[in-house]
Amino acid sequence: MIVTNGNRKQCVGHNTREQATACSLPLANFVISSEKSSIGGSPGYAPICLGLEDFYIRRLYLHIQDCFGRPICSPPDAWLTRTTNISRCLNLGSYNYLGFAASDEYCTSRVIEVANFVGKPAAIVFGMGYATNSAILPVLIGKRDLIISDSLNHNCIVNGARGSGATIRVFQHNTPSLLEKVLRERIAEGQRRTHRPWKKIIVVVEGIYSMEGELCQLPEIVAICKKYKLF
Repeated sequence: MIVTNGNRKQCVGHNTREQATACSLPLANFVISSEKSSIGGSPGYAPICLGLEDFYIRRLYLHIQDCFGRPICSPPDAWLTRTTNISRCLNLGSYNYLGFAASDEYCTSRVIEVANFVGKPAAIVFGMGYATNSAILPVLIGKRDLIISDSLNHNCIVNGARGSGATIRVFQHNTPSLLEKVLRERIAEGQRRTHRPWKKIIVVVEGIYSMEGELCQLPEIVAICKKYKLF
């Protein structure tokens, strides 16, 4: 229904613009030229947005944006508080998997026990996976280091790798043979300009590729890392 109504408005708006072209009013001419340039109709000007994008934003999204842009006035916990008449809603669209984004009587009081549980002197806990990957990678690796990343790694890994300052090379998704090929080439070439050996090399993959729903060929990749003594 929304798409049909949007197509109807688009046709009416297009016919209205054609009729308004015959008018000699400066304001009408200005509006017409602006809309044509935004869609890409004016020769010599790069289009600001495509026709399909313009149709989606103007005829569809602007009419249902309240379904997506709902403000909240509480932490992104399992249950959150709205600013409208609906005061309590179940949150199904948050990275807050572990419940650390809000004070929780069970999780918050037991963060200190994580280090003891894993047998380490100290530990750090992140509230979501995106922050974990984007914040930890720059700590583990830096300049004069090499990151070999799967081509379909999540954006949080991509941002973390870029923020580290290390050299980044990509291998074809979930293909251990091509990973080893890229690895051998990078080891033989060494660092840029100096061609010295890399100070540290780390291979970054996902156990389960959430966007594709695929399992990583982890045993083969681990064998390659052990073969070349990588992280």
